[in-house]
Amino acid sequence: MAFYNQMGQSHGTAFGAHPHAPMSSGGANPSGEYSSQTPQAAQPQGAPAQQGQGLFQDPQMMQLGAKATEQLWNLHRGSFSPVNSVMPGLSSFYHSLQYYFSVNNSYVVRKLIVLLFPFRKKRWAREGVSDGDVAKKYARPMEDENAPDLYIPLMALVTFVLVTGFLKGTAGKFSPDVLQRVMTSCAVADALLMVVMYGVLFFTQLSVPSLDLYAYMGYKYFSLCVITIASLVFGSMGFYLFLMYMAGALGYFSLKTFAQAVSTPPGVDPSQRSLVVLGCAVLQPLSMLWLGGGW
Repeated sequence: MAFYNQMGQSHGTAFGAHPHAPMSSGGANPSGEYSSQTPQAAQPQGAPAQQGQGLFQDPQMMQLGAKATEQLWNLHRGSFSPVNSVMPGLSSFYHSLQYYFSVNNSYVVRKLIVLLFPFRKKRWAREGVSDGDVAKKYARPMEDENAPDLYIPLMALVTFVLVTGFLKGTAGKFSPDVLQRVMTSCAVADALLMVVMYGVLFFTQLSVPSLDLYAYMGYKYFSLCVITIASLVFGSMGFYLFLMYMAGALGYFSLKTFAQAVSTPPGVDPSQRSLVVLGCAVLQPLSMLWLGGGW
């Protein structure tokens, strides 16, 4: 027996199995079973958080973000060079639109009161500015209620289209084509009115700023909103009563505003200018009657 024990120890030493060496994961475990699993390396904790922090700490990424912000700010200020090189007039047109949308709640309320009751107003002249800027000839709408704006015409147009659709719905005649027809009719009416007015102003050598002219034409949509809501509340009798009153109010308002807007160059007969102002004032309620009577 002692001989066999000595032979087993000598063979174990020959094959390199140290009596105290630890077993590998692919070998036999202490219970005598073999396993084929290999140990996995432990992943360091907090690696994703460190990657996210590295994105914001990267100087190149921070520089790219700063450049993008600067370009957006330059575009807002109208000095974005790629856009100006392709469309040179975009910056000036953008600043012109800013003037016509410089309104506040006080201006909107006062302007709507003037549109409803223009016969009570005494002063129609626009206020000038004295800040030394030649481009800013007149005060902004929020500073002068006689200044034209595009906010009220735009909101009145959208409201008129929606109220007309609601009116058709109450009568059981609504369809998705109603809104499209109303928008098309308004666009055609404005286009024809602009062509006629520009033609008259061109042949008489008179001038009105384009956005001023479109703003003055757009105030008829507020009158149309009043007439349409009156027809919903008071029926057909209210419709015709408000139609006559708002036509007269819009004509008087247009007469006073066009008298201030149409400039007379030297050498033009003042009586000719008066006829042009009267014609423009008459076209406004006529276009309103055409748009309001067809629904």
